[in-house]
Amino acid sequence: MLITVVVIIKPAFSLTRERNVQRLIGTLLGIVIALCLLHFVTNTALLLGLASVFLLIYFTLNRIHHLLSVIALTPLVITLLYVYGNSGWGFVLERMYDTLIGCAIAFGATYLFPSWESIRVLFLCRELLKFNVQYLGKLEDALRGEPTNVTAYKLAWKRVYLGQANLSQSFQRMLIEPGNQAIISKYMYHFQMLNHILSANIASLFRSIAVGNQRVDPGQIKAVKDVLVQSLLYLDPSPNEGISDDSEERVKEILDDASEKHQDPFFLL
Repeated sequence: MLITVVVIIKPAFSLTRERNVQRLIGTLLGIVIALCLLHFVTNTALLLGLASVFLLIYFTLNRIHHLLSVIALTPLVITLLYVYGNSGWGFVLERMYDTLIGCAIAFGATYLFPSWESIRVLFLCRELLKFNVQYLGKLEDALRGEPTNVTAYKLAWKRVYLGQANLSQSFQRMLIEPGNQAIISKYMYHFQMLNHILSANIASLFRSIAVGNQRVDPGQIKAVKDVLVQSLLYLDPSPNEGISDDSEERVKEILDDASEKHQDPFFLL
C-alpha cells in the first residue's frame, strides 16, 4: 500500500490523478490476465517463464508508460505469490485492497497538500520571457559586430525551446485542475503563440546576419527587448526595498539566473 502511494503521488494535482487512474486500470487488467493464466496454465516452469516476461516488460516500460508497466507488474506479483505462497487466492483480494487504499490516500493528499500547476505556470512565463530577453541579447551582440559564440547562441536557443516546452506541458496539466485554480486559457494560448513567433523571428534574423544580410534595425530589436523587460517586470514578484521597479539594478535582478527568488515553486517548501 505504501509503495502504491509513493509511486502514484506526484508534485502536481493532474499528474497524481493521471497516475491514480492508470494504477487502478492497470491493476484490474493485470488481475484479469493473471487469473486467466493461472486457470489455463498449470505448468510451474511455464508460469515462472511468463513471470520473467512480465518482469522484463515492467522494467522496460516503467519509465515511459506507467499503465502498461502496472499491467505487467500485477500478473507478475500474483503469479509468484501463487507459485511460492501458501495463502490461496486471498492474495488477489489483498492486491486489490492495497491498490484501492493506496490510490485513495494519494488522491486525498493532493487536496490536503495541493501543488497547483497554475502557480507554476506564472513562474514558467517569467522564465520564458527571461530566456527570450537573453536570446535577443545575443542577437544585439551579433548586430554590433561582436564575434558570434556559437555555443552561447545554441544554449540561448535551447533555453527558449525548453522553456516553451515546459510552459506548454504545465499549461496542459493546469487545464485538468479544478476550475477555481485555472488561469483563463485564451490568454495563455495567445502568450504561447507570441513566444513561438518571437523565437522563430529571432532565429531568422540570426540566419540573415550569418549570410551577410545586415538590413536589421537595431532600434527595433531594442524596442522588442524593452517590451519583454517591461512584461517581465509586470509578472515578477515585488522588488526588494530600496530598488526602483524600472531601475537597471531591478532589471539585472530579474535576469539573474542565480537569484534564489526565481526558484521553481515545485522545489520550494
